[in-house]
Amino acid sequence: MTALKLRRFVPSPAMLVALLALFVAMSSGAYAVAALGAHTVGTKQLKKGAVTNGKLRADAVTSAKVANGSLAAADFQAGQLQAGMSVLAAGHTETGVFTVGGPAYANNATFISSVTFPIPLAAELAADHTVYVTGSSATHCPGRGRADRGYLCVYELYNFPGFIASPKILKPTSTVLIDGGAAREGFMLDASANGANTFVASWGSWAVTG
Repeated sequence: MTALKLRRFVPSPAMLVALLALFVAMSSGAYAVAALGAHTVGTKQLKKGAVTNGKLRADAVTSAKVANGSLAAADFQAGQLQAGMSVLAAGHTETGVFTVGGPAYANNATFISSVTFPIPLAAELAADHTVYVTGSSATHCPGRGRADRGYLCVYELYNFPGFIASPKILKPTSTVLIDGGAAREGFMLDASANGANTFVASWGSWAVTG
């Protein structure tokens, strides 16, 4: 019986290069993940043009790269939240200021002013969820800059010269002027003078919580 002779396999240089390239390609991603530690990715690791004037470009990190709900307001530059936020998140509060008034040529002269929310509400507010506060606080309105969830609080800071009756908070999306409440986009104030004067006004701040 003739014995089989095994030939020793010797890979060619070209095959060795190809195998090495395949090994590097398959392992480089895993190595990069394993080698990266906390706080090791910064501006130097971002692609060219990602940082402009020391700031990260808006399109440098796409929405798909960021987990939903993982960013806070402090992570955004001033003025950027409005474009990126469709409605006021539940439990979040936004604030602003208001003024209403003018020359009161006669008693019961009427003044109307409107306020637009920087971030729209998820839903309209009923009249019983809007409160005009003449003191420091009221039910559902614990203090300036604050409002219970689902409430709009309008805090009067000053009434000059005390001739403005407490304004009514109205819904500007209604065709009926006496409809109380607030629209998703904002609210109206309807005030009247309780005496004639060259100028009467009420002003202060408001807060609404989604």
